[in-house]
Amino acid sequence: MKRHIFKLCSFLLLGAIVNVAVAWVFVAAPVEDTPYDGLTPDEVALWNRYAPKNYAQRPDETLVSCKNIAFEWSKMYADNNDGEDNHQEFAATEYGTFLWAGWPAKSLFGYHFICQRNNVIEDEVSHGILSLRGLNTAGRVHWYPAQPLCRGFLVDTIFYAALLWMLFAAPFHFRRHRRIKRGLCPACGYPIGSNEVCTECGAPLPVPPL
Repeated sequence: MKRHIFKLCSFLLLGAIVNVAVAWVFVAAPVEDTPYDGLTPDEVALWNRYAPKNYAQRPDETLVSCKNIAFEWSKMYADNNDGEDNHQEFAATEYGTFLWAGWPAKSLFGYHFICQRNNVIEDEVSHGILSLRGLNTAGRVHWYPAQPLCRGFLVDTIFYAALLWMLFAAPFHFRRHRRIKRGLCPACGYPIGSNEVCTECGAPLPVPPL
């Protein structure tokens, strides 16, 4: 029983590692950004949920967005004049970038907010973001989402754990079952007869049902 639990935990751990690796490979791959004009209610809700309290109430526009099979990101901005009688020289420009990654479900998330005034960064807030060099784009720094999304992370981890099990464990499981059915030692394939242990390799044999 302990061995089965250990195997299960091992495959789930490997599935989680593969899950993150696949998501980050798609983030690192070159992606063509799509200019976007307009805002959806979901984007406004996203900004309101994660923007710092001193930022604008809602974004003015979505600058660029990208969505493919395993990676999605969106960058929005807002002008915030801090109540300074709408003078442009006092206005701060705030940017919010949101990233999702993972396949078959989105399993990782992160966001980054930055506030600039007169081309000077006044504030910067990140959550669930790792800044690393791209895996295949020389000199380019990528943001990698690192905050697990519970449902998507669980789905992807189980998916990859099942794939790993089918690749590395299932063939031995079915070979053992086939040998037992044919009256052979499950370890070496030698005929077992009526012995309790294999006379060839010494492995204990399954007890036949009464």
